[in-house]
Amino acid sequence: MSSAHVSKLKKQRKRASLVCSSCKEKKIKCDRQKPCSNCIKSSAIRTCNYDYEVKRNEKNDIKIVEKDFANFDVNETKFHVFGLPEPAQQLLHDSPISGKNSIMDISFNLQTSYSVNRKPSRTLRGMQICSVYSKPEPFLSYNFLMSFREILKNEKKTWKSRNFKGNFQLHEIQFNDSNTANSVEGLNLLVEKLVCNNYYAVLERLGYFQTDLNKVLFGSYIPMGVVQLIFHHYFIMKREGIAFKRPVKNFEYAYIALITSLVELTNIFTKNNPSIFNFSLSLKDDEFNDLSVKLLNTSNYRRKCSIFAVYTILNLRLSLMIYGNALSAGVVSHNSYPMFQTAVNMCIEMGFSMNLDKVVFMDHYSTADSNDVNDVIFAKEIPVESLKTLWNYLLVLDASYFVGMSAAPYIDDRYHNGYYMLPNQNSDYFSAFVTTSREISLLFLTERKCTLRELLAGLSKVTKLISTLEPLDDYHQVEQNEEKWKLFYLKLQLLNLLSTLLYQVCRLLHNSNLSREFSQEVLNEPRNQKIIEGIKDECTTKIKILFFVVMNTILAISHSSFHYKFWLYNREVFSTWIGLQSLFFIDLIVTEESESAASRSTSNNSSKPVLTDDDKFSDPPIFKNTELENALFNFNPSKNQKFLNSVCVASQPERIVSFITGIYERVMQIPMILSDYTFFMKTKFFLIGIYFLYSYIKYHSEKGFEIYQYFDKLKTLTKRILAGQLQKGTSADLFPVQQILGGNLTENDLPKENDSTLRNSNQRESPSKPQNTLTGDQWDNNVLLSNSMIPSSQYDDIAASFFDDEGLGLVFKGIDEFFTRESSR
Repeated sequence: MSSAHVSKLKKQRKRASLVCSSCKEKKIKCDRQKPCSNCIKSSAIRTCNYDYEVKRNEKNDIKIVEKDFANFDVNETKFHVFGLPEPAQQLLHDSPISGKNSIMDISFNLQTSYSVNRKPSRTLRGMQICSVYSKPEPFLSYNFLMSFREILKNEKKTWKSRNFKGNFQLHEIQFNDSNTANSVEGLNLLVEKLVCNNYYAVLERLGYFQTDLNKVLFGSYIPMGVVQLIFHHYFIMKREGIAFKRPVKNFEYAYIALITSLVELTNIFTKNNPSIFNFSLSLKDDEFNDLSVKLLNTSNYRRKCSIFAVYTILNLRLSLMIYGNALSAGVVSHNSYPMFQTAVNMCIEMGFSMNLDKVVFMDHYSTADSNDVNDVIFAKEIPVESLKTLWNYLLVLDASYFVGMSAAPYIDDRYHNGYYMLPNQNSDYFSAFVTTSREISLLFLTERKCTLRELLAGLSKVTKLISTLEPLDDYHQVEQNEEKWKLFYLKLQLLNLLSTLLYQVCRLLHNSNLSREFSQEVLNEPRNQKIIEGIKDECTTKIKILFFVVMNTILAISHSSFHYKFWLYNREVFSTWIGLQSLFFIDLIVTEESESAASRSTSNNSSKPVLTDDDKFSDPPIFKNTELENALFNFNPSKNQKFLNSVCVASQPERIVSFITGIYERVMQIPMILSDYTFFMKTKFFLIGIYFLYSYIKYHSEKGFEIYQYFDKLKTLTKRILAGQLQKGTSADLFPVQQILGGNLTENDLPKENDSTLRNSNQRESPSKPQNTLTGDQWDNNVLLSNSMIPSSQYDDIAASFFDDEGLGLVFKGIDEFFTRESSR
């Protein structure tokens, strides 16, 4: 063999293979995506790696370069955010090749640690509940809180029945009030009128959508071949005219709804150029959309999920966005978001992140004149590329509307009071948020196993993204500039995401879970033990820092006279931190305190620490947000040891209880967030957490019996606030948002920025007080403890009526019984 031929072979062997490692091993064609379609199908995303990189030179020419795995830097995941103790820090960056027993690189099944939520934007938050409640310890355990589930469910039903008098169907979203054509017969007549009488016009527009709009709007993922089959199956051309083959089962109306929604969407895009069609379609605005909504509601699409209902909902939502302020199917344009979220929910339920079942068209034999036999099944296997396009479309719009509209993904038109919407303008921060969310979603939503190193890498990415946003200290500058509201909201959401991941790491490294996820050989390694302790301490400290950052922010702006629109815009993220996040934080400090007490007990020390006069129920030191954020983003225990210790001391139950009570006192005086149903329920969780903390201190501290003096004070304070609101004789003082947005209230009726009514509702003067009412100063403790002076109807209609209601009283009683049993052991 010649030397030239040998040299040529060597060059060929060194050449990078332009396929992933999995496809290369199987010797199959690869689409070179990350991950590729073959790896997605075979659930082998973890092995979808490439041995080449695409680089550009100075001339902007693309060059493919083979990766050098010998010099691969394991530190490229950028773990410098985690400042572990020096020995653990060195072990953290050990090469996974040299240390096969390193806990950082051992795979474990993360997905089985929590339940995947039906709402994509809530899936990561769903980890919190499991990460906190999956522990076997009794404190705030899942089983303990679930014992109050039926009580709180009754509370929800009571609140809804008092605030919403209409009769609503059980659908998650009811798009319109179908008083007209509510019968199936009337709906069939409407279909015959709009479709059969315009048969050729409808068919022509379906063809135009297939050739001109499908690729532009949806990346060609709507299966127009199946749409044509549906159309010709239900609309049959006979000698006497076009006949509508009426469906036997109601779920078949979703098929027809897809056709009518496509026709309306085509009308919108061609309304300025009607001459392209040979057959005119002269209809009223939104007539086909209105028909589509009625067909969907009749099909019971939430019970009989189908891809065609999803397509229809997306078409309707796109029509709403294009119409702007016009009404469509009884829904204002900004309420198109619930439609989109319903489509996302259905996609999750049908397994859009997995392989879809193959679907075919089957039409059993029936006579030509038979209109009552219809054993037809319409279904379509979506190509992988179309599936990826659709999923990308869903994720992008879900993220953009979630941030841009400041609206929870589970909006329900019946129970949500509204929100204040800002213009949705993309920014570099938002793009980074979407990218980071996608990467983390890919990590947590796939079936593949992951490593602790990958989990910490996600933490580092989120932390770095948060550090690029402005600090939460200049509140007035934020309030005066609406453009900064979105970044303010985005930062609070990212802090919530970071807290979620930190809780997940704490759950994974908890003693009860370590033995289940890792072998005893790995856990007995001294370096692994150092890494575990270092990461656990850092994650716990960072959770405490995050809590103080957000709660300082809420406390500071609650003392300021912020505009009511600011509260409407940020209400959802405030309720998240006031509700579950506070509950998780209380569980964290109580569990930490109980574990330290158990260790003291084994050392023959008292399990009930004695509080000094200086420490007893005193407020924690006031931390500046700049100091807290600096400690969070530049975590270094050796340099910031004094400050970090002060944060940990301030988080002790006896020190934090008055701080949390003060937060509750402030948020109870903000009408714009108090009138919201979601905030109402989450504040109940907040109160349960406060009572739980009080009870823990009472039963675990020698001087804890004095805590109930503070709780009685809190109860009196709550009723005093309530009494001030009742002096007007109406619950409208809470300014329900539907009245604000609906025009029932004017700017003159709302609290001004410099008006103290926003901050001190218990001191308000009423223009017309009802007879036999008391002023705020006359509501002493004896009067407040009885409901005789408060009209029951008004008392029940106010979302702040937490105390002396039967449901919460039973929860408090259950907490007392729980600690009584614990103390008697």
